[in-house]
Amino acid sequence: MTEEDDLYHHSELEIAVLQNNIEQFCEMVDNTALDQRSDSGSTLLHKAAGAGHEEMVTELIDREIDLDVQNKGGKTALHLAIDEGHHDVAERIVLAGADPNIQDDSGTVPLFKLIYRGDVELAKLMVEYGADPHIESDGGMSPLEVAENIDAEEMVEVLSRYQN
Repeated sequence: MTEEDDLYHHSELEIAVLQNNIEQFCEMVDNTALDQRSDSGSTLLHKAAGAGHEEMVTELIDREIDLDVQNKGGKTALHLAIDEGHHDVAERIVLAGADPNIQDDSGTVPLFKLIYRGDVELAKLMVEYGADPHIESDGGMSPLEVAENIDAEEMVEVLSRYQN
């Protein structure tokens, strides 16, 4: 296995992001393309969002990193922040203009996870920023239908406010 194929090998810049070392990141970033990807197709933003590093996410957003890049599983940084329960990071990514309707490889949008978590506050923000509760996953269910099926009344109320 070559070093490039090693899933556990990270560049120095990736390490700075994973360790939330803003100072080291800023020293190295000007000499590196922000669109670099790991073997899994993840960008620096995926790594920072998945780790819950809000300050690093903000730094990357301020440097105009693409918010909607999908990794090999089709997940964006927004998917990963929500998957890992990093509410503030997900909020920051949504407010920066990420597309909340990008489906991963199973047709899942980030809104699904919020329903199961009961995160009404973030779901409301996402709907305000364009998250469509009527998008169907590969399983044929929409976020609104899921919320109705599990009797998540407050979530149903929020999702029902969506207008095309």
